[in-house]
Amino acid sequence: MERSEAGKLEKAQTTRQCQLAEAEDGVIINVKTKELFTYADPCVQYGVTIAYDEKAYTEARKAVKDLVINTLKQQSPPTSEQAKRIKTLVNKAVALVETKGKAAFSEFRTRDSEWWFGNTYLFAYDKDMNVLLNPAFPEREGTNVHGGKDVNGKLFHDEFMKVVLTNGSGWVDYMFPKPGQTQLS
Repeated sequence: MERSEAGKLEKAQTTRQCQLAEAEDGVIINVKTKELFTYADPCVQYGVTIAYDEKAYTEARKAVKDLVINTLKQQSPPTSEQAKRIKTLVNKAVALVETKGKAAFSEFRTRDSEWWFGNTYLFAYDKDMNVLLNPAFPEREGTNVHGGKDVNGKLFHDEFMKVVLTNGSGWVDYMFPKPGQTQLS
């Protein structure tokens, strides 16, 4: 159903014209009157009109989803021991690349090593977002990932670059298959 015919519920109430706030003691107050809110307040309206609009529903769901994703996206490192281990690993890898250059990549491609263990592996892009290293998904090496999205529509490769250029390093949450899997996680 794309759009329904509007109907009116004469006894239904709405507070959409009320400005409400929670007081320190947890009670709801009417901001305009600064008094305890009740459904007898003049801002409460009766005779609500209802209808369904598929386009508005879809747009609202997308807006809420985007808000939640952007609000919850991680901008600082998690506090877990695994996160600390990964940060140490990346810093060690950077030092190795600084001394060996791309020759260090062959070490990073070794499975069950300090560089690639479980679902954790190193990957690298150049400044133009060309994949230089991705041992878990070697077919991605040599490709350009600019504009690539995860299942939620997040431009996660671009976000990696943004975080690096803005902060020098950081964390980005995204949905992508783990090595050897096709399911996103």
